Parts: sequence; structure tokens; C-alpha cells
Amino acid sequence: MKRLAVVALFISASVFAGTTVKPEGASQREWPSLDKFWNDTQGENTPLEALAGGTPSAELLLGYEFSDLDDPAGNDSANALVGRMRLNYLTGDFKGFSGFVQAQYVGPLYDRYAPQEKGYDTIADPENFRFHQAYLAYKGYDSEARVGAQEIILDNARFIGNVGWRLNAQSFNAGSVANHSISNLTLFYAYADSINTILGTTQRTRQYHMFNAEYKLGESNHVSGYAYLQRNDSGINKLDTYGLRAWGKNGKISHDAMLALQRDAYYGSLFGGVDVSPVNLGAGVEYISGGRKSGERFQTLNGTAHKFNGWADQFL
Repeated sequence: MKRLAVVALFISASVFAGTTVKPEGASQREWPSLDKFWNDTQGENTPLEALAGGTPSAELLLGYEFSDLDDPAGNDSANALVGRMRLNYLTGDFKGFSGFVQAQYVGPLYDRYAPQEKGYDTIADPENFRFHQAYLAYKGYDSEARVGAQEIILDNARFIGNVGWRLNAQSFNAGSVANHSISNLTLFYAYADSINTILGTTQRTRQYHMFNAEYKLGESNHVSGYAYLQRNDSGINKLDTYGLRAWGKNGKISHDAMLALQRDAYYGSLFGGVDVSPVNLGAGVEYISGGRKSGERFQTLNGTAHKFNGWADQFL
């Protein structure tokens, strides 16, 4: 690493030297100025026009949830009437750059549930205000990039998702980029420094590298490979996940198969369906192993588990 730094310093010095001492008759290179970048719009929006000419929107959602668990704690059954308001603003485009802000408030209208009130069953939608999403985006060179708080949903959301069932939902404080330079292939990478959880907290104990490659086979079939890597855990808490998925539809028959490995534990799922108008019929099976050692079960910490484990949160 020291040698690399020395070489980089030497190259930088050579470049700067080359711009100040030139042979007689050599043309002077003109570097683009920030003033030209901001003002040479060529018919496009100016920065202020892009900022002021955006699109505001609002979302209102009302949810009711009831829980009556037969548990040793003897808590009373829970009743939660909860509302969510989101105020959104998407800026206009300036040379491929744009911004998005989503302010979110979740609050109870009837709060006979934990953690709002002790002695009741838990319903995981506590009162909370936060900027659920707030990111700077860039689109160009067959790519899209985002930096800031953002929702990330990969594949079927089993391992990386937004937990959309819960009103607080989940977002990642991350930088991400998706590239489409190769036909039918989407390459995605993100680095998440922290996670805004469904409990209204920010989890800072783990950081993640997310790699995902998705290839489209024909009109209706896809395959993907992925690696979701933790940066700072080891041993039993090392939850690096590697896997493959294949899904699609051929005529009236649909399929979705997935395999993943995590330490010595593994995951598998298989789903098949048939379109028999006016209904769709399907059946599936999912297996999650426990690993060779105690406590090494396969875990899906950052996925949308309700879709697979049941909305009652009893198998998380």
C-alpha cells in the first residue's frame, strides 16, 4: 500500500509539472471550469430551475392490527390503529443529477399495544419521525447511482428489502450504482453504512457490501447471482450470504427457485404456479437449515420476512 501511495504521488506530481512547464509551441490544455458546468445549460434546466421545478407529493396510509398471543408473559391482546404520512419532493433534472426527499411520520390513533403501552402484545410500528429517504441521484453512462438514505429491494426481497408491510418500513444509508452497459445484464453494487429499521432506530453495528447480477433470458425469464457481505462481523455472527435465483414464466406456467449459503447453513425455496383463468394456482416450499453448530442457523436480517414467514412475526 505504501508503494502504491508513492507511485500515485509521483504520477500526480508529474501531471502538475506537465501543466506548468511545456515545450515551446505545445498547446495549453483547457480544463473545464465549475462556472461553465453550472451555467452552460445548452437549453437544459439551470440548478435553481431543477431544484424549484420539482414534483411534490404526499401519501397517507391508515392501518389496523390486532394481536392476541398465548404467551407466558400474560400480556393483554393488542389493538393498534396507526397512521403514516409521507411528504415527498423529487427535484427536476440537471445534467443527469436529481434529488429526492421523503419525510415520514408514523403515529398511533389508538395505542393499546407495546411498545406504546406496557402490558400489551407487541406491534412493531412505534411512533416515529424521520427522513425515510433522502438521496442525490445521477443517471448517465448506462448507469444510475444514488447516495443517501434509500430503499433497496433486490430479487424477491428475501435477503435485501424494505419490509414494506410495516408502516415505518426499512431504508439503507448507502451509496449504490446499477449498470446496464451489457445487453440484458444489470450489475448492481451498494455499500450500506447503517440501516433505518422498522422500529424507528438506526442500526450502526453492521455495514454491508451488496453485489447482485441479474441476466434476462428472453422475454419472461431471469437468473441472478448475489453476494451480500458484512464488513465487521466474524465467527457465529459472520452472515455473509451467497446465492443464485432463477424465475420467470413460460406460457401459463411460472416458476421461482432460490438457493443460498451462509457459513455452514443454507437456504432453499421452490415455487411453481399455473394460470388457470380466472384464477392463478401455485404451491411452494422453503427450507432454512440450522447449520452444523448451535446457533448457526441461516438468518435473513435485512429482508422483507413477512412475505415468507407470515405477517404475525412469530417466525422471525
